[in-house]
Amino acid sequence: MTCKNNREIEKIKKKQEKNKSYKTLIKNSIKKVKEEIKNKSSNISISLSYMQKIIDKANNKKVIHKNKADRLKSKLQKLSG
Repeated sequence: MTCKNNREIEKIKKKQEKNKSYKTLIKNSIKKVKEEIKNKSSNISISLSYMQKIIDKANNKKVIHKNKADRLKSKLQKLSG
């Protein structure tokens, strides 16, 4: 195990916070899309495109893996219709 200095530890903490916020944003957008699909809302396509945009951003910033991003988008596309 390597000894890290304070600067490295703070960088890691910042990155963890950023990743955590992206992951919660993804979870909340997925819940929103599922709820709209369940209620057969008229603006499913808008929230679906917003959710895909969020997932792509998280993928580009390496918060989630590429395959996981593709799985999430595919799964919700199938649910929507």
